[in-house]
Amino acid sequence: MEKSKLLGLIGGILLLLSVVLLPWYTVSVGGGFMSMSVSVSGLQLLTGIGTLSSYPQIAGGFGIAMIMAVLALLGGIAAILAALSVVKFESILKIKESMAMMAIGALSAVFCIIGMLTLPSAGASAMGMSATAGPGFGLYLGIIGGALVAVAGFMKK
Repeated sequence: MEKSKLLGLIGGILLLLSVVLLPWYTVSVGGGFMSMSVSVSGLQLLTGIGTLSSYPQIAGGFGIAMIMAVLALLGGIAAILAALSVVKFESILKIKESMAMMAIGALSAVFCIIGMLTLPSAGASAMGMSATAGPGFGLYLGIIGGALVAVAGFMKK
């Protein structure tokens, strides 16, 4: 397998893992002898939208992040299919495969960045207790995965 396809495959797998399994949002509370952390993946954000509907000031950010997660997931699937030569973009879209890979990777990275920017984040501490909430590391790996796919498309020429 040529280097560009291998890089595209790795980037696509990172995108899939970041959306499906890794945390896109994390809430941590701790103090004294107790600490607790809860994380949700990109696709799990969908299930929280209903319970957040009574809080419109933050529900919008989660809704946008969920849409970006679905789009990044589709980008990861497309990147894997292109890297494995299952889909021929040249026959479907009438553009070079390298251009399609660059576009898929760049858009997927942008979708993860938009997801990161729309999720609310906060932190507080008082009387020995602290709490933080914000984007999880899955978003960062999604950005890296998208960048790898874009670089793979550039290398392919």
